[in-house]
Amino acid sequence: MVNPDCSSGKVPDFKVAAAPANGTVDLWRGAVSPFFAQGHSLQKCNVRKIAAVGAFYTSKSGFVGTDKVVVSSKAPGSDVYSYVTVHINVAK
Repeated sequence: MVNPDCSSGKVPDFKVAAAPANGTVDLWRGAVSPFFAQGHSLQKCNVRKIAAVGAFYTSKSGFVGTDKVVVSSKAPGSDVYSYVTVHINVAK
């Protein structure tokens, strides 16, 4: 999330709620440069770094097929978790 003044919004807490059966997921926190299209009200923020979370999936050696991971997130100051299932297609 990017605020109108180009500062970072509050980053949710993310957790792997159900690990993938055929690989691993590593969550990270860091800073990234946003990309807003020309004419977007936040385009001026493209030159700034904002706080972010991301995920990297690594399949088991030789695995080809479909895998899935369930990730939960909780907004700062909240006790409510949201869950998202991500389906991953691994091709050779």
